[in-house]
Amino acid sequence: MPTSLITNAAIPLLAAAAGNATLVDITEIALGDGGGAAYDPTAAQTGLVNERLRVPIDTRRFLAPQRWRIMAEVPSETPEFPMRELGFYAADGTMIGIWAGSDVVARCIGVTIYRIFFNLDLSAAPEGSVVIAADDDDL
Repeated sequence: MPTSLITNAAIPLLAAAAGNATLVDITEIALGDGGGAAYDPTAAQTGLVNERLRVPIDTRRFLAPQRWRIMAEVPSETPEFPMRELGFYAADGTMIGIWAGSDVVARCIGVTIYRIFFNLDLSAAPEGSVVIAADDDDL
């Protein structure tokens, strides 16, 4: 089963944000091919195994404290590749979360517009420490 993790690099950012009433802005989603194979992610990762593309988060919808539904769009001119991993990045470039898994079936990305809808659950982060930097939408 695919796994979503908050990265070790995100923990001090989230703790600092909770401690001084600031926010960690998640602004982008990275897509990768896992280096040609599915794998189990670890919290120690600071990037994807093989990032192929990074796109801004277009829209967001608040679901519950620390839970958001987000949407990003892969443009049609993107060269085709098998997507096996996703990374969620803060405005400062830190990977906050990762999604991958040894049983992930690769999804073919590119050549056509591809919209990614993802429910991002950051419930392990201190409440109120994260915001998705995108327009609100009724997804």
